[in-house]
Amino acid sequence: MTTVEQLMKTNLVTAHAQTSVRDAVQTMAEAEIRHLPVVNEGGKLIGMVSQRDAMSAFNVMRATGGERTTTRVGDIMTTSVIRVTRKMAAHQAAAMMIETKIGALPVVANDGQLVGIVTETDFLEVAREALLGMSPVPRARA
Repeated sequence: MTTVEQLMKTNLVTAHAQTSVRDAVQTMAEAEIRHLPVVNEGGKLIGMVSQRDAMSAFNVMRATGGERTTTRVGDIMTTSVIRVTRKMAAHQAAAMMIETKIGALPVVANDGQLVGIVTETDFLEVAREALLGMSPVPRARA
């Protein structure tokens, strides 16, 4: 059985609640990511910001002449984040993403510490390999 741990990425790009939306948009663009986990000072997951949410907030700021305002990630993040653990079956995580129509699941340890992220792209890579008839040995990627 393939687990989330075998698919998740561990080279995490994160933000803090006090990070400006402008900085979050820039970070996401530079890292070429669409989901930004928000952690507290201890590294525990406290929220998520999607690229869509960050861009919407940034565009509202620009449209209202508020580019110099200090809208923070904490103001726009989703706090009721669906999360998974490393040992969860990957097919269960995929089902959760399909049912809830979300594109990423943060992976947390039992204490809430963020340890990885699994995205729709990770599952698409597995599906592509399966469609090609490949039998990949799943492994966690940085």
